[in-house]
Formats: sequence, C-alpha cells, structure tokens
Amino acid sequence: MALFSKRVLTGTRSKALQQSGLDSFLKQSIHKDPTSSVYLGTMFEMQTMEALQTIGMDLSHVGGKGDRGVDLSGEWPLALSSTFAVPRLIVQCKRLQKGCSPDHLRSLVGTVVNMAHPTQPTIGILATLGHRPFTKELSGHFLSSQVPLGLAMVDENCLKSLVFNLPAQEILQGVVVTTRYTAAGDRVPVVTFKGQVIDIENKMCI
Repeated sequence: MALFSKRVLTGTRSKALQQSGLDSFLKQSIHKDPTSSVYLGTMFEMQTMEALQTIGMDLSHVGGKGDRGVDLSGEWPLALSSTFAVPRLIVQCKRLQKGCSPDHLRSLVGTVVNMAHPTQPTIGILATLGHRPFTKELSGHFLSSQVPLGLAMVDENCLKSLVFNLPAQEILQGVVVTTRYTAAGDRVPVVTFKGQVIDIENKMCI
C-alpha cells in the first residue's frame, strides 16, 4: 500500500495534488517572482504541509502577517486507543540553506508554550530543508527540552524524516515515523504504532 509516494510538481499531476494548497499557491503565484524570499518561503510552507498530510496530519496554512510564529496548525487525528489524546500541532517552516540554529528551536518552544491548549496536548514541529541535517547543538536542545517537539526534514513535498523528543513521544504513546523501501527501491516514510504499520486512510493498524 503506497501511502507516501513522492509527487512531482511539473507535468501530469494527480487529482489530489490539483486540489491541494500547494497547487493553488502555484496557480495564484504564476506572475510572481519565483526567486523572491517570500515566494520561496511560502512555497516551502505549502510543501511541508503536503508532506505532513501524507502521514495523516490535518493541517491548515497560517503563515503571513500576524501569524504569531505559526506557519501551519492543526491536529494529528490518530485515535488508536481509548487513552490516545489527539495532539494539536504547531509547525514552523524554515527554508534555510545553512540549516536551523538553536535560536529557531527556542522560538518554536516559546510559541508552543504561549499557544498550548489547556486540555489538548500540543506538539511543536520545526521543519527544514531535507538536504541539511540538524546540528549537534540544536539536537541537544531538542532532546533536553521539556516541551513536546518534533524535527522534520522535507525534500520538495516529500517527508524525508520526522523525529520526536521524549515529551512528544509520551503524548504519541508509541507512534513512530520511520522509513522503508518500496519494491521499486524508493525510500518512503511509514507511520507505525507499537511496531505495527498504520493505515493512514482508515486510522488503524494493518
């Protein structure tokens, strides 16, 4: 079951992609400068949203003036057990050729703390370009933080990796994003719950 096939932004597109926020952005921006920082930043936000949606996250684009540091927000509706609390998600997208710094992570932490829901667990996700690994310093802050966090790497609109720190893992109760190879040799992300692959469409293990 190919849940995470990488989509191409040119040529023939699937019906799902034609209806996506990314496709809508590309159509609306046809006369804009594709090399501007605003264009590239917004496109990366849309690509990240689409990449995270492939693993079942229900997200909306927020980025813009007055976004309070939130580019994407929503939930991860994986009701896998009677004790599983669907987490609220806050995503910050950083399209930085030099990669993210601890300051970017601290900014996300502040946003999550300020916007945390009183009754629903909240996880903050920092997303960056897939070709630039997170530094040891940032990873150290990430692992030691008491705020539930995730680090995502996105290549175009394909999710390359997504890891969570311990507070986020405690919320997710055994949900893990890993990678596997298809019969064609493509490396794709897969969501598992306590070792079992999740059917994202039906929100159940298979």
